[in-house]
Amino acid sequence: MQWSPDGKVIVFIQLSPESATDIWTLRLDDRKAEPFVRTPGQDYFGAISPDGQWMAYVSDVAGRPEAFVQAFPGPGEAHRVTRDGVQESEMWWRQDGRQLMAIGADLEILLIDLTLSPDFSASAPRSVGRLRFAPVNTRSMDATPDLQRMLAIVPEAGNSARSITVLKNWLQVVQQKAR
Repeated sequence: MQWSPDGKVIVFIQLSPESATDIWTLRLDDRKAEPFVRTPGQDYFGAISPDGQWMAYVSDVAGRPEAFVQAFPGPGEAHRVTRDGVQESEMWWRQDGRQLMAIGADLEILLIDLTLSPDFSASAPRSVGRLRFAPVNTRSMDATPDLQRMLAIVPEAGNSARSITVLKNWLQVVQQKAR
């Protein structure tokens, strides 16, 4: 799912017999994998804060997908930061760690203001826009580090034809255009 900002930890999802999916981390120095979030429900889309001290994730432990923030690498209390549901998609931290962006259950783009220190607190999510179409898949969106712009791959409106363009040797193409 993601690398830690220092490049020393990988966040991934693990299927387990005890629960549906859990968020795990893998430390690259000793190749040790450890569970980060384990609930009876679905836990997914772990995003580590820019300072490497917090992880935001989605869990349906409350009955529907909601956004949570927890101290990283833990242990720590899971702070629920949404109340009206979120899409089962990733979330984005602002580069200074003071805001989190999520996609609401109704495709609203939500911003949540955060205070991480000395005590954790989160504002109520506020809508800053709405996606017109659901994303193609859960990994088909990204936001700029300042959370001012978002890129999302969405189905083309009114076009029933399905096509995809595959670019081979993309790095060479980019390097040629840069010259």
